[in-house]
Order: sequence, then structure tokens, then C-alpha cells
Amino acid sequence: MTTDTFHDDTSIIQSQLDQRGLVFITEARTYLISRTLIIRSHTRLISATGVIFRAAPNSRCALIENEHFATAGRDEDIHIEGGVWDGNCDEMGLDAFEETADYNRLGFPYDPAVFKGKLIRFAHIDNISLEKMTVKDPVSYGIQIADTRHFITRDIIFDYNHHFGTTDGVHINGPAEFGLIENIMGTTNDDMVSLTTVDEAHAEVTRGPIQNVEIRNISATDGYSGVRLLSCGEPLLHVRVSGVYGSYRHNAVRVSQHNVHKGEPGR
Repeated sequence: MTTDTFHDDTSIIQSQLDQRGLVFITEARTYLISRTLIIRSHTRLISATGVIFRAAPNSRCALIENEHFATAGRDEDIHIEGGVWDGNCDEMGLDAFEETADYNRLGFPYDPAVFKGKLIRFAHIDNISLEKMTVKDPVSYGIQIADTRHFITRDIIFDYNHHFGTTDGVHINGPAEFGLIENIMGTTNDDMVSLTTVDEAHAEVTRGPIQNVEIRNISATDGYSGVRLLSCGEPLLHVRVSGVYGSYRHNAVRVSQHNVHKGEPGR
């Protein structure tokens, strides 16, 4: 493989992921990704120090998602460790404010066929872990996980340039249960960690209760919010938060109703 910044590495990485099992990316360089990488059940993707996955200019796609993110069925046992996951938001070609179907981020309800800036996204999945990663410069959320059981996001650094708003760090959509979110560092342009039982139209991949989640060791400097727990209609319960450090412009921890569905109370 060449090492210039114009070489598209999507196909060769996808061919390795298609083998499932244990996938090592060992060569320390930048890998350009022009279409979403698909990771399947029973796959471990481990990247060495110095590996950077960068969204290609005008790619307008997530960097990685699970096989059944947008289709019927579920995935299980997926582990991603290491690497810098760079959304390259200024060059990827998605305008955060343009209200058209091709470039829209906020103006239309969630549709898996329309990319809305969520850089790393998973849904309908059991037993997933994301560890020891740096997530850089997304258009919207860095990590979104929806409809999940037994999930871990641990030792994550967020490195955002703040050129776009509503850039959460770890964003969990219900239904979700049995989760651990720990050692989350850096500064996002919105919530470092958000648990949301129902969501705004552009982000509501799924909706449902969230329960039995532990959040610990969240750190930011001049962040927006550290931890945000948002419910509406569906319950959010049995969540333990410990160790929120740094400084925040909004709240260190906020528990509130997120009434985007009229008439449904927070629970």
C-alpha cells in the first residue's frame, strides 16, 4: 500500500474486516476512508500506535458501523481498540447547516441512507467495546451507540476542533442496558457523555429505556457538559456517575427531561 494522502485504503481494510476474527492494523500511517467500513459479529479490530483512519475529502459517510446498523437483525461480540479516528470535518463535504437531503445534518428525521455527521455509529448490537481510541473532528457525535446490551466505551480521547455544534462525545440511545463508560477525556462541543431515551429527529436511531449504566472518570477543560441524562416517555434508571473533573460551560452533570416528543413526560 502506498503512503500518500491521496490513496484510498477503504477496500483493503474492508477486505480484512470481512475475514472476521482478529484484525490487526500494524503499519503506522494515515488510511483514507471514502465509504463506511462495515464490521461484523465476532470481530476484533486492533490498531497499532500511529494508525490514523481519516475520512477522505467529500466522503460524507461514517467511518465505521456494524453490519446490521441499518438492516434487520442484530450483531454481537465486536471489539475496536486503538487508532485515531479522524472525521476530517472541514473536508468531508457535509455542511452542518445546509437543509438539503444530500448535505443535511439536522433538518430531517433519522434515515440510515442519509449521513448526519455521526462519525462512529452502532445499533442493534450486543457485547460491544470501544477502547483506547482518539476520536477527532466529527461533524456531529463522535460515537453513537443505539439499541445495545452489554457495552463498554473506555479510555477514549476526544480531540475536536469545534467548527460544528452539537458534537457529543459518547452518545447512547435507548434501549440500552448494562454499560460501562469510563476514562473519557478531551473537550467536545456538546456533552462528553449523553444517555438519551428519546432524541431529536436527526439522531433518533432508536428509542427506549436506558438502565444499569456506570459512568466514571470524565474529564474536560472548558467543556460544554460532562454527563447529561435525558429522558422523555421512556424511563432512565439505575445510572451511577462518579468522578467528573475539569471545567464546564453548562453543567458537570445534568439530569433533565428531553421533551422532543410533545406531551411525553420525563421519567
